[in-house]
Amino acid sequence: MTFQKGFVLIEFLVAVILFALAGSMLSLSFIQGLKTNQRIHEGFKSYDPLRLTFISLERDLRNSVPLVDHPFVGKKDELKFPSLLPEESKEGKKTASLYLIHYSVKEKALLRSQVKLSSRLTDEKAKEKILIKEFNSLEFHYPYQDEESNEVSQSFWLDEPYFGIPRSIKLKIATASVELEKMVSVPQGRIGHLVHEK
Repeated sequence: MTFQKGFVLIEFLVAVILFALAGSMLSLSFIQGLKTNQRIHEGFKSYDPLRLTFISLERDLRNSVPLVDHPFVGKKDELKFPSLLPEESKEGKKTASLYLIHYSVKEKALLRSQVKLSSRLTDEKAKEKILIKEFNSLEFHYPYQDEESNEVSQSFWLDEPYFGIPRSIKLKIATASVELEKMVSVPQGRIGHLVHEK
């Protein structure tokens, strides 16, 4: 009888130890899950401005129009082009107006401004907004074809000879946590041709 009671006590202690181990393993995995969720949430938070910038750039470029008076300007740290953007009138009707859009890199920030283009002269101020702050580098690149018909990427868009709107814009950005490249295609655009002097 005493031997049997001792055996039951040992079984009970083993069961308690197993439950304690299982409980500690579950609590550790729960804590790890919370930490992983927090890291993912912080990652998405830092990616949000980039995602919104890509959406804005894509919308502006897909609505861009070639105008002689306001040609497309493409540099490594700047884009300027006219774009037909949708808007709503006071009566609630959906219309579109022509804007001059300007993306520029200044002091580690990407700025976007727009000013309405109209036939009459107005002193309308450009609406400027900071899209992204605190990045290591940000560059715009444009598609060209070299003499062997290979597609190459350049950090400028030629204005002499002028090729109109580029077929795509590649945005390269590097932040402290991520390096990204985003290609925005422009259906009404064209590929440039590198001109070599002989």
